[in-house]
Amino acid sequence: MKFRTEGLIIKEQNIGEQDKLVFALTKSNGVIKAFVRGAKNIKNQKCASTSLLSYSRLTIYKGKKSSQAITRLK
Repeated sequence: MKFRTEGLIIKEQNIGEQDKLVFALTKSNGVIKAFVRGAKNIKNQKCASTSLLSYSRLTIYKGKKSSQAITRLK
């Protein structure tokens, strides 16, 4: 299931060398915990959009066991 929302990144946690786990505060869905692949790569657009206290437009895919992954950011 895919949905789009806007939110404020309130917490980030580094996972591995390239990935992040972020918590976003959204108006419609409350606090969302999502996994962002490649977010620590400096050349990637996701690096700036998932930094702490940034307001971003998020495209989120919901997984099978309530896990969520962010794929597009603006």
